[in-house]
Amino acid sequence: MSARWLHLQFESHAAAQPQAGAVSCNGISLSYGELNHKADELAARLANYGVGRSSLVAMYFHPGTEHIVSMLAVMKAGAAWVALEPAWPAERINEVLAQAG
Repeated sequence: MSARWLHLQFESHAAAQPQAGAVSCNGISLSYGELNHKADELAARLANYGVGRSSLVAMYFHPGTEHIVSMLAVMKAGAAWVALEPAWPAERINEVLAQAG
């Protein structure tokens, strides 16, 4: 198997098995097709805000399906995410954001 970007591998799987279960958390489940569709929609919104290659997107990590949607969307937009923990004190969050640029 050749090396490919994770989101491209995901899209291939979603196209092959759109009805298969992809993620489930807190009583909410999404199929691969649903997850791909939601990620595409969010990626388009991010692109409209100018997010693309070399962009960094700060993300608070909350458990749930929307977190997975957001991660995929950032990758599809060509960007990378900066992981932030909601429990961190404000000074730690500011430090991480400053280091990220």
